[in-house]
Amino acid sequence: MRMFPIPEDWAERVLRIDLIGASGTGSQVADQLASMETTLRALGHPGFEVTVYDGDLVTNASVGRSRFTPA
Repeated sequence: MRMFPIPEDWAERVLRIDLIGASGTGSQVADQLASMETTLRALGHPGFEVTVYDGDLVTNASVGRSRFTPA
């Protein structure tokens, strides 16, 4: 018995992911999701559909801890 069973069709369909927050932690998660999707697609999986929600503005203070650049 699996401890954390997942639906079997997850291996065959695009997975929808809603990411809340794109600052420090959220931008790191988005970066890793992109890496994971590249690997999954190489293995024949259809990949992810990611929607990012964040109501904040990028400021000088958030650039240092996020995957943002001043541009």
